[in-house]
Amino acid sequence: MPIEIRKQANPATLPTAQAYVVAVSRDGQYVAVGFEAAPYFHCYRKVDGSWVKLANPAILPPGVCRGISFSPDGSLLAVSHSPSPRVSMYILSGDTLTKTNDLSPLPPSNCRGSAFSPDGAYFGVAHVNPPRFSVYAIDGTTFTKIADPVELPPNHGESFAWGKQATS
Repeated sequence: MPIEIRKQANPATLPTAQAYVVAVSRDGQYVAVGFEAAPYFHCYRKVDGSWVKLANPAILPPGVCRGISFSPDGSLLAVSHSPSPRVSMYILSGDTLTKTNDLSPLPPSNCRGSAFSPDGAYFGVAHVNPPRFSVYAIDGTTFTKIADPVELPPNHGESFAWGKQATS
């Protein structure tokens, strides 16, 4: 069956700098774009067929956005970046983004791509220094790091993805 792909109209408010990453919520109602200058990301909601920029959260990420991802249920938005805390996690409720708890412990270096497991039980993020990626168990808005694997990748991490069947 052929799939029809059409370009949507640009939102009225575009990113203010070079974009690096884009994520779409599973229900297709939100799009997040990460870029290289403050405020480092925009989140848009589809309203009557048009993309409308949500207000920036009160607490913005402190640096360039290199990874962005929605939780499967669309209630969380992860923004990975360079300076500490290296991942800024936001609760998304309607048109409001609110920064929530930091990961515990924080990733050891600049973060890149990130993803939530398909069942929403885990969050993973790639980063520059060993162990090159970190995985956190999710309990509400609490993120707890799980043990690193014994054998680590030899080079820095750029992206993170879960298999389609990944479950807790």
